[in-house]
Amino acid sequence: MTTSRRTLVTGGSGFLGTHLVRALLDRGDEVTVLDRSGRAPWPGVPVLALDLLRDPVDDVLAEGGFDTVFHLAGNVEVPLSVERPDLDLALNAGVTLRLLEALRRAAPGTGLLLTSAAAVYGGAPEGPCPESQPPAPVAPYGASKWIAECYVSLYARAHRLRTHRARIFSLFGPGLRKHVVFDLIAKLHRDAGTLPVLGDGEQVRDFLYAEDAVAALLRIA
Repeated sequence: MTTSRRTLVTGGSGFLGTHLVRALLDRGDEVTVLDRSGRAPWPGVPVLALDLLRDPVDDVLAEGGFDTVFHLAGNVEVPLSVERPDLDLALNAGVTLRLLEALRRAAPGTGLLLTSAAAVYGGAPEGPCPESQPPAPVAPYGASKWIAECYVSLYARAHRLRTHRARIFSLFGPGLRKHVVFDLIAKLHRDAGTLPVLGDGEQVRDFLYAEDAVAALLRIA
């Protein structure tokens, strides 16, 4: 008899979280979402309206019996990180550290998967960016994600927590209401004959479809 997995998704009401929760439900997981918005990404999914920056979660982890925590909560806005690097640091590295401490104290057997960002690489060289590329962030956002990764690796070594990290490139897909792909499509809807772009039109950037990112996260976990 197969026992369903119990999964906690922090930031599960956001764009990527909504896609991930749907995939977890489809594979039969018992999913709980922790999101300070209090919004359920899908009907019937229990949501804990907690702020990881301030609210204790030891009891949630101890009583939940989770097999895996997918940690998606945090700041994803580069402009905000430039305007408020202190807040960006708290929302990414600080929140991750608080979650790791709670796992160490209350649920050391629960696995953690951190969604980091390709922004930790900074300006990559020409061609595909290898995982061996040394981190060299060019914005506070990339730095805070890298620091969060360092804490995750440290707690795996020092406290034997089961942790993984995934560096995700810019996402697009159904439900996205901001960022480059959405903005380009919105511009074409307003005027199909003209597409204003920033720069000289020669810039190249990688994007990742949301469902492909979810498939990768499930494989890693």
